Amino acid sequence: MDILLSLIEIAIISIFTLFLSIFIHEFGHFIAAKISGYKFLSFSFLGLTVYKYKNQLKFKYKNIKGIGGQCLMQPPPFNDKWPYKFYNFGGVIANSLTAVISAAVILKSNPSILFHMFLFCLVVYNLLFAFINGIPIQSSGIPTDGMNILYASKDKHSKKSFYHMFQFEKELEMYEGFKIMPYEIVKVSKDADLSNFINGYMKLNEGSFFMENGKSEDGLNIFMKLILYTDNYPGYYKAIIKNEIIFYFLINNVAYDLVDKYWTEDHIKYCKKMSIINYFLAQSSYELIINKDIEESKKCIEKYEEKINSILHSYQKYLAHKQIDLIENAISNSNNF
Repeated sequence: MDILLSLIEIAIISIFTLFLSIFIHEFGHFIAAKISGYKFLSFSFLGLTVYKYKNQLKFKYKNIKGIGGQCLMQPPPFNDKWPYKFYNFGGVIANSLTAVISAAVILKSNPSILFHMFLFCLVVYNLLFAFINGIPIQSSGIPTDGMNILYASKDKHSKKSFYHMFQFEKELEMYEGFKIMPYEIVKVSKDADLSNFINGYMKLNEGSFFMENGKSEDGLNIFMKLILYTDNYPGYYKAIIKNEIIFYFLINNVAYDLVDKYWTEDHIKYCKKMSIINYFLAQSSYELIINKDIEESKKCIEKYEEKINSILHSYQKYLAHKQIDLIENAISNSNNF
C-alpha cells in the first residue's frame, strides 16, 4: 500500500512539474517581451487563453494540438535591431534558470523526499524544454524557438517578415481585415527567399490581401509561385499554407495539376492529426470541384464553421465566413461545373 501511495505521489509530482515547466517557458517569453518593449496580445496555457481585443481583456479556450502554451506579444516599432532574439529565447532562458536554481537547492539543502522529487523533476523537465526549444528543429511540424530565430536571421527580408508575423495580428484587428489595410503591411520583397517559411507565411498574407481586395489574378499569381516552395516549410506552416492556396485554386478553377500534386494522403493525415482548421475549407472545395459531391462539401463547411468558433477575434471569423460564402456561391452555381 505504501509503495502504491508513493507511486501515485511521484506521478502527481511529475505531471504537475511538467505543466509548471510549460508555464515557466511561456512566462519567460512574456517577461523577455515586456523587458524588450512588446505589448500584450494573448497568453495561452493548456488551451485557457487570455487575450486583448480592442483594449479589453477577454478569455477563451483555444486548443492548439502540439502546443501546451503560447505567448503572443506585439513588438515595438520595426528597425534593423528589433529585439526578436531575446523575446524568442525568453522561454529557453526561463527554463534554464529554473533548472539551475532547482539543482542548486538540491545540492545546498537537505529537502524532504517529496520536495526532492519535485525539484528533481523541475531540473529534468526544464533542461529538456530548454534543449528542445533552443535547437533549430521542428516538433510535430511546429518550429521551435531556435528554428524561428535561425530562419528570421537569414537576411533583412526574413527579419522584416518575422516582425510582421508578430505585428500582423494587431494590424488585422486595427484594420478589421485586409480591406482597408495599407498594402505595405503585407508586401514581401521580390528578392525575399520564399523557401524560408517566414517569408512564405507573409507572402500568403500578401496573396490573401489581393484576393480580399478583388485582385484575384494578382493573388493567384502569388499562390502559383508560393506553393512550389511549401515542401521546404515546417509541417504546421506547410499544411496551413497549402490548404489556403488549394482552396483558392479550386474556387477559381485554376492549377488542378498542382492541387492533385499537393492534396496527398500524408497532407490529409497531418491536418487531421493537428486539427488544422482550414483543412475543412480546402476539403469542402475539393469535394465540390473535384469529386462533384455537393452534400459532402456542405458537411465540410459545417465542420469548418464549428472550428472557427475557437478563433479568438471577430475579424478572423469575418475572413473565414467570407471564404465560406465563396464555397456556398460555388455550390449554388454547381451546375456550371
